[in-house]
This record gives sequence, C-alpha cells and structure tokens, in this order.
Amino acid sequence: MGFGIGLSTTGTHRGQVKMGVESVRKLILWLFLLILSVGAGWFGVKFWRMVQLDKHFDLITANDTEEKVFHLLGKPTTIVYAGEEKDGYWIKDKKHSKEFQYFSQLPYVNPEILVIGFDENGRVVTTYSFRSP
Repeated sequence: MGFGIGLSTTGTHRGQVKMGVESVRKLILWLFLLILSVGAGWFGVKFWRMVQLDKHFDLITANDTEEKVFHLLGKPTTIVYAGEEKDGYWIKDKKHSKEFQYFSQLPYVNPEILVIGFDENGRVVTTYSFRSP
C-alpha cells in the first residue's frame, strides 16, 4: 500500500498503519494542491463564462428571437414577466412583456447584469446592462 506518501505497516499491529512526519507533510501538501487546483478551475470556468456572456451579448440585435438569445447566451439567471416583481425588480419599459436577466458569474469582479427585453411576439426589443451596487 504505497500511494507515494510513505505508508508503512512494519512494526505495527495487524491492520494498523504507521505514518511518519514526512508522510503527513506530503499528504497535507497534496491536499493543499488539490484544493488550490479545484479553486483555480472553478474561477477559470466562471471567468470564461463571464467573458463569453459579454462577447455574445454584443451579437444580440433588435428583432432576434428568444431561441437565438438562448443559443448565444444560454439559460438566463432570471426571467421577469410583465406585471410581476422578482427580487425587488420589475419591468419598467411598457414595450416589454418579458425580460431575460443574466447576472455576472463573478459579481465581486464584475457586478454587471445583462438584460434583454422581449415583446409579446418573443422578439428582442431592447438590450442593456447595468451594474448592481
């Protein structure tokens, strides 16, 4: 039973494992590196998604369909319908029957919210972004 951390069963009772100080240090180092790698991977995916949202948001124009918006940006964070209040937000523009909202993947780095307003036919009327305090 090696696994590169220096486990030894000599001089112990049957079934017990004796770990030296060096083995414990290696184990702690590997755990730290694993946690660091997972964190870096998570941040990388969130950063990539944020960049993709910004890049594809600029491709959306008036009269585009909901399907095209879904294809370019993916599932919205929130969908708000006319006459509905959601998390303290409601549609202010009377031309909108529905709004797709895409929140930033890294709100502490970029607290931007992308909004796409649709008319009753499911066509894009307006697009805008704002920053949340």
